[in-house]
Amino acid sequence: YHEGGFRLEHLVAESILLAEAMRDTIVEHRQKVMAAVGLVAVLLLAALAMQIPAQLSPIEGDWMKADGEIITFAGQGEYVDRSGFEAVWSLDGNVLEVVWTDQQSRAEDPATVIIQSGRIAMEEDGAYLWLRWTTLTVDGENMDPPEACILLIDAKKANNIPAYVSYTDEHVGKAPSWCTN
Repeated sequence: YHEGGFRLEHLVAESILLAEAMRDTIVEHRQKVMAAVGLVAVLLLAALAMQIPAQLSPIEGDWMKADGEIITFAGQGEYVDRSGFEAVWSLDGNVLEVVWTDQQSRAEDPATVIIQSGRIAMEEDGAYLWLRWTTLTVDGENMDPPEACILLIDAKKANNIPAYVSYTDEHVGKAPSWCTN
């Protein structure tokens, strides 16, 4: 022991006493401690779960149409095509709905709203899907939807027209019966 210093034995003894007191308190309040530990574990698991991305929809991603246009079904329901309209999409089973909104250049002009719903069938490996529009509404007025069935190929498989044609010839099977009627 030095003057102005500390004794190691004293520090160790105090640490042991503190550890024993904590142990006794934990044993005495075991249920409260276990509840607190459980709560911390649940909070940590919840925080970890928030870091895991939500399950992606099978149609999320970039798709190529026969005319070479790439359309995107992005996360959070955003739909992107070359129309210039703001658009959102949703999928309920095999029914796809896309809502396009064209904001007019003048604020006093009403926005144009186009709503299309259609049936889809996706190939098992997710490389392509068939889409047939079944309803079309423009500014609340029902119209006849396009009659053609659309083949969309995952843009990772085909990102230009020659690749689209080649992929179609080599891999695409017969269209569903509802697509050809």
